[in-house]
Amino acid sequence: FFVWVAQENQRIAARWENAETLAELQQNLGPRGMDLISRVTTTQVEFAPAAADIELDEPLVARLFLDPETGEALLVCKGLPISDRNYRLVIDTGSDTNQSIQEFPSDGEYITVVVNGIEADNVDRIAIVGPTSEQGPEGVLLRVKDV
Repeated sequence: FFVWVAQENQRIAARWENAETLAELQQNLGPRGMDLISRVTTTQVEFAPAAADIELDEPLVARLFLDPETGEALLVCKGLPISDRNYRLVIDTGSDTNQSIQEFPSDGEYITVVVNGIEADNVDRIAIVGPTSEQGPEGVLLRVKDV
């Protein structure tokens, strides 16, 4: 088990190394975020567009680093469109109302959001919901890739 965790952490580090330097990671995640992603128990969850027809101006990257033992997580996003309203991290219930976990703003750049209380059993149903528009209900932008 410990070998698998170490290998998984190496894969996480390799993915991030391809995208950013260590200094950029430290700047964007801060000490608490760096501590969380370096824990042996932390797993990485990647998000993908919820539908093929979702159009974004910028490439969108979203990952959740979750320590299933503590329920502590760090959501890292880049490229969410700028909005004067908040996005939400939710548990997708499959009905008209999702269970809200955390609200957060986006400036279109890197954002990090500390999230507490995520249960490992709910990871496959986590989604990012866009701000409510004047024209209709909020929609799921991103869903968790294969868990």
